[in-house]
Amino acid sequence: MKTCEECDGKCCKYISVEIDPPKEKIDFEELKWYLCHEKVLVYIDEEGDWIVEFQTPCKFQDENGRCKIYENRTQICRDYGLEECDENGEGEAEHIKFKTPEDIDAYYEEQKKLGKVK
Repeated sequence: MKTCEECDGKCCKYISVEIDPPKEKIDFEELKWYLCHEKVLVYIDEEGDWIVEFQTPCKFQDENGRCKIYENRTQICRDYGLEECDENGEGEAEHIKFKTPEDIDAYYEEQKKLGKVK
């Protein structure tokens, strides 16, 4: 298992936020809007949760990926353990990844045919 000392701070280079699963066309349009922005992606994780990820580094990371405020870091950083670490995970966190608005359109059409969305 990799330790923080062996990593370049990958977990500190993005923010991910769980969102409600889209149910209607307007919800999918909102997802497409997210993906019109640089360094943003949307994915469904292995548990079926919908996530928006903003690829933006923490402003307290140094050039080597180390935390410059380690002793005073936020609680979420303190709670993040090696088990959750991207470097220690088994496979990709993303079950289905959307990188472009067209990816969302294709998924919507597929789900519509299956009767899973309006």
